[in-house]
Amino acid sequence: MKTSFLVLFIAVFAITACASPAPAGPQETQPPAQVTSAISGTPTGTVAPEPSPAATQAPEQQPLWIVYTGRDGNLYLLDHTNGEQRPITSDAAGYSGSNPSLSIQYMSAQVSSDGRFVAYRREVGKPVASGLEFTFELWVYDILTGQPQLLAENMPAVGLAWKPRTHLLAFGLQTEPDYFSMRGQIDSTKAKGIWAIDVDSGENVELVPPQNGFSLVQPQWSRDGRFLAFDEVTNYEGRGNFAYYDFEAQQYVPFDKALGIYDWSPGSDTLAYDYLTYAPSGEERIHLRPRLEDTETPLSPDYPAGYAFWPRFSPQGDQIAYLAEVNDNDAEQYSLFVIPISGGEPRLLGTFQQAIYPSWLPDGSGLILGSGPFEARQVIEVSLDGSSQVLADGDAPALALPLP
Repeated sequence: MKTSFLVLFIAVFAITACASPAPAGPQETQPPAQVTSAISGTPTGTVAPEPSPAATQAPEQQPLWIVYTGRDGNLYLLDHTNGEQRPITSDAAGYSGSNPSLSIQYMSAQVSSDGRFVAYRREVGKPVASGLEFTFELWVYDILTGQPQLLAENMPAVGLAWKPRTHLLAFGLQTEPDYFSMRGQIDSTKAKGIWAIDVDSGENVELVPPQNGFSLVQPQWSRDGRFLAFDEVTNYEGRGNFAYYDFEAQQYVPFDKALGIYDWSPGSDTLAYDYLTYAPSGEERIHLRPRLEDTETPLSPDYPAGYAFWPRFSPQGDQIAYLAEVNDNDAEQYSLFVIPISGGEPRLLGTFQQAIYPSWLPDGSGLILGSGPFEARQVIEVSLDGSSQVLADGDAPALALPLP
């Protein structure tokens, strides 16, 4: 079964060759660009003249930034409102036996909810006698000034998530090699919690300490910022058990089972998930579960020759988009559907090769996803009328989390 794209996304790399130090404070690699006011200064003691009445103009359309990984491995920004593109990085490099130079990869790029920052992980592999020795860095790119900033070195972050309406960046830490002791037992003394860095103040904080003896990774905020979900690392690879922390009630809530790929409803009262915890079994479908109840409702149809996965609530919360392989588990032709949360027949929007990373546009008019063969991935927009268009050559598109 060909599961390369799904397995790469789902796998949690629990073992790393280097230790995971506590997060370090922000470090600027270059002076920030000078930001000037849009209004020129007025000499002391004078009064600026009243502006002349101007004709009423339509408000300027704000950028809608999509970050994606280009085919060259670098990160790029695309403004959905006008098609403007700009590079974020330029030094990505692949490693091969015929080119034993540095390996530099960029991953986990995420846009803050206000569209100001892009956070991403930089992985550098240096050739050594045994292969490559890796170091990990955590960066942010300021979209307003165009300046990158190194937040932390030696930081093997597992999952990045901006808290809505803030510049607080949450992340997990890769587990150390001896987290899994003999015979698969877990050494709870090696467990790590969810950390965060406030990009504005530079403050580091452990948001959620490790619980139940497990390391915590892959944080995902609810859209109101009250709840932070994550995986408890229970296996070498694959999705761990689902749990979340309620910051208002100061309560840790474990589900004691893995949900696979999941999403919060806009009101944070419901979870949608697929039970896709590693390679597809062919039994996966979309389920709904109230946050405060231990009951679930199947939503997507049961595809006898396929499976459904990757649910995403619409910004209005009335529909869920999902992907499905409906005919052949080896074909990797994934269909994009939308279905009302009240149930009913799903509506097909299109079928795409190896489609992953679906994200709703903020106005609910369509979705963005990555599609295509490995060497020719594309960022595609799919409208609710079923039409689609290519936006860029690349993969792993991400938009700011739609706010409730």
